[in-house]
Amino acid sequence: MRTKSRFISWSLMLLAISAASLALGAPAANAGGGCHSDAVAAAGIRVTLSELCFGPTVLYVTPRETVTWTNEDSTAHTVTGLGFRWGSGGDLAQGDAVSYLFAQPGIYPYSCIIHPGMVGAVVVGDAGSPSAAQALAAPVPVENPQAPVAQPAAKVRTVTSGFWRALALISLSLLVAVAVIVALQWRHRGRRGAYAMS
Repeated sequence: MRTKSRFISWSLMLLAISAASLALGAPAANAGGGCHSDAVAAAGIRVTLSELCFGPTVLYVTPRETVTWTNEDSTAHTVTGLGFRWGSGGDLAQGDAVSYLFAQPGIYPYSCIIHPGMVGAVVVGDAGSPSAAQALAAPVPVENPQAPVAQPAAKVRTVTSGFWRALALISLSLLVAVAVIVALQWRHRGRRGAYAMS
């Protein structure tokens, strides 16, 4: 009887660890929709990433101008050009910036691949001309963006959900292993008891 209560205690503890691991490993709730504001168009050379929006949504520049995107949100974003032909190449944390030189006229749509619906476009020069419509050249990255970069007070290291999922899988495996061992022990004791009675 003592073995049975010990098994139940261990099983409940492992089940609680598994449930907690799965809950902690759940993806963030804010990953999803993008900008819920109206689109804004403006001329300039700076785009801010704020409240899940690119501001302005459509930016007009002349050829050979450098555009700088700066993330002001506490959540990470990307600046990803159409077809992944250009862009930040990774997540932009709060205060991070990326710049590109737009040499050829054209329309350069982009988005944040983390937040669907967070989209924007850079319109360079006379984007309505036939030569601009055929221009598929990607803008050129610029190494040192001149945007002011806000420094966060401290970098916080986040543990990825992969760690928690692995912990949940290990806990669940241990739970199954304990259940199998106890079941085999009970089966073995049952056979011993049957032999003793005959």
